Formats: sequence, C-alpha cells, structure tokens
Amino acid sequence: MPTIIKRYNICDEYTMLITTKPLSPAAHRRHVREARLQKPVTAREMIASEAEDWREAFCPQLEEVQEVLTRFKCDPALRQGDTFRSAAPYAIFTTLIVLASIALKPDSLAHRIMESPMDHGEDILKFFGYLFGSLALCLVVLRCFIWGSAEFASLITKMETREEKQKKERKGIPTSDLLLGGFCM
Repeated sequence: MPTIIKRYNICDEYTMLITTKPLSPAAHRRHVREARLQKPVTAREMIASEAEDWREAFCPQLEEVQEVLTRFKCDPALRQGDTFRSAAPYAIFTTLIVLASIALKPDSLAHRIMESPMDHGEDILKFFGYLFGSLALCLVVLRCFIWGSAEFASLITKMETREEKQKKERKGIPTSDLLLGGFCM
C-alpha cells in the first residue's frame, strides 16, 4: 500500500508554534521553498538569525506594547482610584500578617503587653502607633506604586517607534537625544 511521506524540519515546526505572528499556509510553503533555494549560511549567521527570531518572539514590539497600554489607559475600570480601592484590602491584610508574625517573637512588644497590660500603658500606645503607622506607610507605598506604574505606562505610550524615527531621519530631523541637547522634540 503506497504511503505519502511527509518530510519536515522539527525546528521549523516548533518555531511556527511559538511565533507571535503565524504565517498563512501559502506563506509558510513559500517560506520553506525560499529557504531550500537559498545558499547555505554559516553557523554564525544561523545562530544570529535564530537569536533574532527568539528576541522577536519573547520581546514584543514597542507598537504592540503601546497599543496594549493605550487600551488599559482607556479602560474606565482601570482608573488609579479604582485600582487603589481594589488593591488596598490585600495590602492591609498582608501588612497585618507581617505585623502579627513580628508580634509572635518571644521578645516582642506584644508579649510584654500581654504579661501585664496595666503596667505597660506606654507600650500599648507604642504598639498602636507601630500598627497604624505601618498601615499608613503600606497604603502610601501602594498609592505611589500605582501612580508610578501609570506614569511609566504613559511614558511608554509617548515613546517614538522605529518607524517614526526613520521618518524623521528621512526628513533630516536628528533623532539622537545627544544632538538635540537631551531634550526630545
């Protein structure tokens, strides 16, 4: 009984599986055909091209990251205040767990207070000061982290892509920050 023998390169198949921009079947056949017709490449060129493919697969293009961040910025459910309100309970819970684990140490302030609470009024005030101070610090750090993330996202969305820089270079506008005196145009 005749069988059809299909030969393929397992590396090409694996690369097609992990790529972020898959080719159509016709384009894939054309790519394979062109690869067969090309002259043999050196090991260095092959490694460089494979490294470039891996970099493109794992490091998304700036345009794609900008598009995703723009969508996040336009989403009304992801405003800074709403994000803070939804993340604050988790931050408070984590802070309380950390404070409880510190309070469980044998020589901690909490053990001295629990031995004789009437004699350690100053220690009780100090304990509540640590408790509320650490909770306030945790919330301030969370708010700063959310604000910093939003600022970083807006900075990335304002960055120039390669195509925009190439267009400026074709027009004769220098794109190097060194030439522009450190100020972006």
